Amino acid sequence: MDGGRLHLEQLGAYGEPDRDPRGRVVSVAFFGVSPAVPPTAGSDAMAAAWRPVDEVRGRLEYTTLATLFCGQTFTLDDLRRVYEAVWGQRLDPGAFAREVARSEGFEQSAALLAAGDAGLLRRPILRMALAE
Repeated sequence: MDGGRLHLEQLGAYGEPDRDPRGRVVSVAFFGVSPAVPPTAGSDAMAAAWRPVDEVRGRLEYTTLATLFCGQTFTLDDLRRVYEAVWGQRLDPGAFAREVARSEGFEQSAALLAAGDAGLLRRPILRMALAE
């Protein structure tokens, strides 16, 4: 597993007195995000549980966690689709692009463009004369 692409973040601390028959145990739980890692439990994790995605949905608002679901390089459409999938709602592409552009920590390189259906441009692209 590529440690550079693994994200660990503390989810919570648990210390209920009777949750372990061996005695009082305090556990700190972390959630991890990594591409294509099958879930496995340790030998004493019989009561381990999956947590709802709602607990980590909000973290997308103030972290770069969503980028872990993209490749090393990605387009704004790729990133927007991650947010749409996790939040369960469609996002306006233009507004999303503006939010990302205002965010620190994103490097914008040359844009990858794809041709859509043939049609007229709403705002024409004007030909500019080259300076001689």
